[in-house]
Amino acid sequence: MSFLKKYYLEIIVIALIFCVLLMDAAPSPTWINTDSDGIHYTFSAEWLYPSHKGSAPLFLLLGKLFLFIPIGTEFWRMALISVISGTVASLFILLIIKRKTDNKWFSMIGALIYGGSALAISQNTIVEAYPLVTAVCLGVYYFCLNQKWLTASILIGVAGAIHPTSMLVILPMIVLYKELRTWRRLGVMALFMLIYLYVPLTNRPPYMWFPSNETGGVLGFVKDSLETAFMLSGKLAIYDFPKRILDATGLILVDFAVIGIVPLIVCFKKRKLMRNVLFWMMIIPAIYYATNLAPQTYVYLQPTIAFGAIAIGIGLKRVNKKILYATAVATLVMFIFNANYFDIGRTLDKNLSATEYYEVELNKVPDGQILMPYYGWEWAAIYRYNKENDRNIIPVCIDTLANPIYQKMLTEQGIKFDDNLNDDRLIRQNYLALSVVELNDNVWTTATTDDKTYGCVVLPAKGYESLLNKIPTEPAGSWHFLPSNPYGIITGSIEIEQWKFITMSNHNMLFISLVIGVCYLLYMMAERMLLRKKVNA
Repeated sequence: MSFLKKYYLEIIVIALIFCVLLMDAAPSPTWINTDSDGIHYTFSAEWLYPSHKGSAPLFLLLGKLFLFIPIGTEFWRMALISVISGTVASLFILLIIKRKTDNKWFSMIGALIYGGSALAISQNTIVEAYPLVTAVCLGVYYFCLNQKWLTASILIGVAGAIHPTSMLVILPMIVLYKELRTWRRLGVMALFMLIYLYVPLTNRPPYMWFPSNETGGVLGFVKDSLETAFMLSGKLAIYDFPKRILDATGLILVDFAVIGIVPLIVCFKKRKLMRNVLFWMMIIPAIYYATNLAPQTYVYLQPTIAFGAIAIGIGLKRVNKKILYATAVATLVMFIFNANYFDIGRTLDKNLSATEYYEVELNKVPDGQILMPYYGWEWAAIYRYNKENDRNIIPVCIDTLANPIYQKMLTEQGIKFDDNLNDDRLIRQNYLALSVVELNDNVWTTATTDDKTYGCVVLPAKGYESLLNKIPTEPAGSWHFLPSNPYGIITGSIEIEQWKFITMSNHNMLFISLVIGVCYLLYMMAERMLLRKKVNA
């Protein structure tokens, strides 16, 4: 009883965050908030299949346990993982700030900044692995601060087994905390990688991804994941970089209630940033997003918002009362606004377009016929639909048609196609998609009906071949400066309209970074040579 009396305000704050997330959680399948993985995560957890190239094995095994909950839809039950993760993450933020400042008001404001931020609520109410990754990484930091190194090591292993993106946050802690780098603790972390045996052990027909015997089992999946990461990392065209910086800035300002950026800057002012683990855990995901080819990776900013909330809570100790009160008021206003805005099924995605596609549109396709949707999330939903309803719709993914292993899988299913072997991947992909329609009877596709909620209808592909062509939204080489609405980015409501094609360019941020790096090294070498000449003289 004394515990409740002493900490009742903190308990109310954490309970409030939990209630808001529970209220806003998706009641059934949705694609809003860029929840492209939700339906096939649910499929993979329920039937124990790999979910995608990284597969997130520990997340799927946990999802399997949550699916035994006897209330709600399967989708809502798995979304509970995100709800609980968001709540636990807010609790860790509160505890960390309290430890750093010994002030319950600062800690409660920090918890509310994260718990009520637009990006956090958007992800903490859907079926996604990033909320759980964020919560576990915050736990690692908390136990490092308390010098519980073995517990921290175990949680690092857990984070890695949930999703590879955890390394964006984990690596700074391993580098800057030497206590984590003993052989014993590194061994504990490595043991959790055995959980990735889930991939070859569960990969079986019907193959959502490539057969394990074609890709080399778990090593093949690791190889595919690394190739995907390298394809995306730093490959943002330099023409898109100005816009991406503005987009990232807008997202961070909105999520930090705008005024929160002041105590954030104060927290890091006059500190040695190179050795500041909190700074690097916040900044690395932001750098990754700012230079990443795919705009959908804004979701990787969730740890940035979480660790930034900690920095804001710490910075509040060093600002004047006007800034403190303004931050508190702005945080409460944004919490209330976002709680209402992100209520899925009521104020957001009212028609639950993914559910309508799953329950109505897929019924149009007879068994044994081909469905080649325009978007990958529509394609992935077919696997769960077939399994749940004992159906046999043949799914074909346009984005993978150029891959020889995938082509072999299609041939084994009796699907005919023609390949022009064009060096331009887009031209080749479009040619292959059209050939599937021309050479096979009864091919179906999808047409978007609502850009903002990903709504679509299923219709015969013949007569609608133009829907299959994927073309850039903007000509390659044109500079982009106009930022997008942060809420449009967070909900994904601009994805179909603005992100439907990712333009690749040799003039990208990785190339520019390498040029700058080489020039810097040449400068350093020249400077040292000049110094040697002066010394010798």
